[in-house]
Amino acid sequence: RRSRSRSRPRKKISDDEKSERSSRSRGSTKRKKRIRVKNLKTDDGNGKEGRYSGYVNDEHQPNGQGTIKYKDGSEWEGVWESGFQVHGKLKGATQEHENQ
Repeated sequence: RRSRSRSRPRKKISDDEKSERSSRSRGSTKRKKRIRVKNLKTDDGNGKEGRYSGYVNDEHQPNGQGTIKYKDGSEWEGVWESGFQVHGKLKGATQEHENQ
């Protein structure tokens, strides 16, 4: 004879718990879709123009992780919020190029 596996008995879920669980799962599907762009012509919030690639908000301002490439060949990579640089690093530029 084969014996049945001895798994733990399942806990019965009341109707109240079911409705609570289903309402929680419905709320999580209403997340905003993130918009990602490539080579968007914009400025860095300090007046220096370049091409931005990364995430933007509904107004198409850099918002989230992204990179801006400037005309002098340098690029800044980091986190943006509503079109302004929050924190990150400048790559490939010397002080002489930045001040021109």
